Amino acid sequence: MTNSILRFPTLCAAVALAALLGCDSGSSSGRGSTTAPVTSSPAQTAAVFSASADPVLSGSAAISYGLSDPNSVDRDLLVRFSTDGGATWSVTTDGVGGDGRDDLATSPQGLPHVYVWDTTVDVPQVATVLLDLRAVDGTGEVIGPFAVDNQPLSTAFALSRRPYIQSPTANSAVIAWNTFDDRETVLEYGPTAALGSTAGDPRARVTAHAVALSGLSAGTRYYYRLVTNQGAPLTRRLFFETAPTTPTPFTVVAFGDSGALTPEQGDVARAMTREDADLYVHLGDIIYPYGGLGDGFKNYQERFFDFYQDMLETRAIWPAPGNHDALAAFGPFKEAFYLPNNNDPVQGELYYSFVWGDAKFIVLETTLLHRIPVGKHMDWLKAELATHERWKVVLSHHPLYSAGSHGDDLLLQAVLEPLLEDNRVDIVLSGHEHDYERIVRQRRHSNDPTYAGPQYIVSGGGGTSLRGITPNGRSAVALSAHHYLRLRFDGAQCLIEAVDPSGAVLDRVVVDDQ
Repeated sequence: MTNSILRFPTLCAAVALAALLGCDSGSSSGRGSTTAPVTSSPAQTAAVFSASADPVLSGSAAISYGLSDPNSVDRDLLVRFSTDGGATWSVTTDGVGGDGRDDLATSPQGLPHVYVWDTTVDVPQVATVLLDLRAVDGTGEVIGPFAVDNQPLSTAFALSRRPYIQSPTANSAVIAWNTFDDRETVLEYGPTAALGSTAGDPRARVTAHAVALSGLSAGTRYYYRLVTNQGAPLTRRLFFETAPTTPTPFTVVAFGDSGALTPEQGDVARAMTREDADLYVHLGDIIYPYGGLGDGFKNYQERFFDFYQDMLETRAIWPAPGNHDALAAFGPFKEAFYLPNNNDPVQGELYYSFVWGDAKFIVLETTLLHRIPVGKHMDWLKAELATHERWKVVLSHHPLYSAGSHGDDLLLQAVLEPLLEDNRVDIVLSGHEHDYERIVRQRRHSNDPTYAGPQYIVSGGGGTSLRGITPNGRSAVALSAHHYLRLRFDGAQCLIEAVDPSGAVLDRVVVDDQ
């Protein structure tokens, strides 16, 4: 083992490394949680806190942490790992190649730092580990467990589309992937890194693979990997989480109007990857110029999956179809995603709902279908809106209100707005306009004085070219900027933030449950 003690790195280097490796500071449902504090004498005031890492580690793994040092003196960091539940500990190998010595005393307290662990030296195959991070002559914490997977991958054949998570519920999920030619592949999965269960037909020779898992436990992390029919691993261990059934804080990242192959699309994608989201939603116009023009698989691979794969292999994305996705009767959209079909074999996957914790999300198809005021789709919508989840969030590509180049949509206002207000919808997220807009809340149909009306947000800055915007009397905020949305649901409040690719918050609003 080398570099057993590491000087705390400079803030700028740590933040840059965090951005490069796609890690966060702070713990959440997607990170390792503290399992036991490490205590020391009260006189030793330096402390490591809020240490976290991805649930599955491999190669050079980033571990983020905070430092509290009221005495403002240089401190050393000691990082150890255990593969036997904490019975014995070994010092980790530093993945940076140096001791990171610098003057941390000049940096503000409590800011995030990053330690890089070379897991290939310490865990050359597969293990479940705990990590102990502490300030030498101070305090720290034990976090985990984490799965470490450095098992060599098979070179028998390659995947044309890496695995991605689709439609997780409290007790089910779909894992999808693609191979270049007809190949037999199998999914191994389980609630621990040991996996233990298999799914899929090892004799099936297809290029588009999708395995529907059932009988899962709610609010639970599952690990998975793909293997050949001979058991050779095609991917490292990955993970996904089922939907919780009890109220629990969770984070949603939303974006729209993205698939234009621009540098800005990449900037927004990298920023979103750094978010510790529980799920993602896309507000439509996934592919430009048209999702069904030419080779649909190639379009979706190059303009969607290649940008967001690091997110999609561990978190589900729920897309709303946009007008640029409608060519060929939304065929490539339906081929790319595995969504609820509402017993409607023709239009089903274009509109659907899902529940996460105490929130219901209702996805509409507003290019054509939900402009028609009667029909099966409207009967479905009325039934979905009549349920009693704490939060009701509607996702539609076309906004009802906008100060952008398309302006207000009077037809959608006539068809949808009375239903939204009568059923006390909290939030409506849309794209279509290539900008960011927060609309002043208003109540045009409901006479209930306790209801402020939906909070309409327009978020079409996911990567395509921006358009001009002319604020009007309904505009609370109107910005021509690339961005994404971060929504944090926590009890009776939802914090909504518009975030630019640098991580700067452009706008912030708190919505109260109604």
